[in-house]
Order: sequence, then C-alpha cells, then structure tokens
Amino acid sequence: MGVVNKEIPLGSYTVSIESVRKIYKGLQRTVDEEADLALAKWELLPDQTKEQSEAQKKEVRAKAFKVTVSLYAEDGSRTYGETEEIFDLPEDAPFVTKIYMTNQTSFKAIANTNPANLFELMLDFSQPPLLDANNVVSSPTYNASKLTIGSVREGWLAGIEKIVLSHLDKRHRFRTRLHAPFAYDHGLIIFGFPLGFYACWLASDLVDKWTTNNQFLRTAAYVYIVVASLWVYRVLFGYTKWAFPLAELKEQRGRPKVHRAFWWGLVLLLAGKVFWDFFDPYLSISHWFGPPSP
Repeated sequence: MGVVNKEIPLGSYTVSIESVRKIYKGLQRTVDEEADLALAKWELLPDQTKEQSEAQKKEVRAKAFKVTVSLYAEDGSRTYGETEEIFDLPEDAPFVTKIYMTNQTSFKAIANTNPANLFELMLDFSQPPLLDANNVVSSPTYNASKLTIGSVREGWLAGIEKIVLSHLDKRHRFRTRLHAPFAYDHGLIIFGFPLGFYACWLASDLVDKWTTNNQFLRTAAYVYIVVASLWVYRVLFGYTKWAFPLAELKEQRGRPKVHRAFWWGLVLLLAGKVFWDFFDPYLSISHWFGPPSP
C-alpha cells in the first residue's frame, strides 16, 4: 500500500473538554502501537553495543512517539504540552479558540523527517465577526476544524478516524444549514423581505401622513424602509451565527448561551408582535360588547 492522504472536514459539532481528553488518550495509544511496530524493526548498528542500542531505542520511543497538543486562546496566548494535564483548564481560563494535535512535531524533532503514519487534528472554536466584510455574505462560515491523516497502512487510517469522530457530537442539522452556502439568501426570501414588507405596513400611516400628494417621496420612503429592514435582517443573521456557532466547546457555553437567550427573546418578541398585529381582529373579544361609549 502506498502513501494515502485523507482530509476530513469536521463540519458542525460540539465537544466537551473531557471528550477532547479521550481523543488525546486514544490517539496516544495508537501512536504507542505505531512505536511498537516501528521499533520492532530496529537494527543494531555496527559501532553500537546491545546496551547502547536499547538505550537509544528507549529514548526514541519516549521522545519521538508523542502526541503534542497546542491550545490557542482568545487573548493571543498559546499553551503547549505532551500530556493530558494540558486539558486541566482553570475556571478563569481565557476563551479557547483552537486545539491542535499531531504526532509529527515530536517525531520530526528526533528523526528530522515526518513519520510514515501521521495525523493532524484541528478543532476550531473561533467565531466569525458579526458583520464580516472579508467574505461574501452568501459564503459558508469559515471554520478550520479538520482531521488530516497520512498513512501507509489502512489500519492507521481507520483507527485515527474512528477515535476522533466517535467523540464529537455532530447531531446539529440546524447549525449545519445555518452556516452552509447560501443560507443567508434562503433566509432573505423567507424572513428578510417579509420583514421589510411588514415594516412598510407598520409605517404606512406615518409615511402617508408625511408624504401627502408626493408620490416620489412616498415611494422613496418605502424603499428606504425595505433596505433598512434588510440591513437589520443581516445583523440578526450574523447574530444567529454567534448564538449557534458551527463548533462549540461545551465548557465555554456561557457566551453562546447568553447570545441564545437574547436571540430567543428577540424571536419571541417579534413573533408575538406579528401574531398580535395580524390576528388581533379575529381573536379580540372587545367587539362582543358593542362599540365603545362616546
């Protein structure tokens, strides 16, 4: 079997720090098994004694076959480690934006080359800006979360993929669709333009009052209201992405949880307003008692 490279985008998922720890442990076990296979082929050099060869082999096993972890924080700091203690985050730890794991770093430091069987895992919890001027609004949400595997044997490929994917909660269809290509455009048709028409209806009395006998100003006012409503829709769309991020570390739910609570408040407020405006004439019981007294 030749060298096979496989790249797996992780899409939308949530994961706990304990599950990340389990991923690390599983990957380290797999790397330890790889060390057993590789070092079983170790040959005694002509100028080495058996004791020297065993000592060198032991050193290589201890230093070259390690899973290294990098934690990136929102404040710009970076934590590096080769043991699971790196996941013991204090309560006041800054917001973790990325977690990176690989078996390449330690191996290359000793052998000056990449291992035949390798992996790179990136878990990206960063959030896009509310209004992203660097990307087309219809484009999918960028997220660097992915698993890259290179191998000369099938067992390594299947084993690494299973370890990572089995610990990620990927049951998030709503988030997947929210951050997908053209999600903004679909929402524009379903929510954006109706919001604009609803705003025009609410403001119709005021517009008619201030634009009496001036058709141009009346038309301009309604166009302005629709455009302003679409801008509000765009802000709300970006805020929805904040409230329901593509990838989320469960221990850091405090910030998205606040956004979600505020988002649900806005949705319920707007839905209640629309419902009352359209159905009040049919639900109101005031007409049962006749017209109001003069």
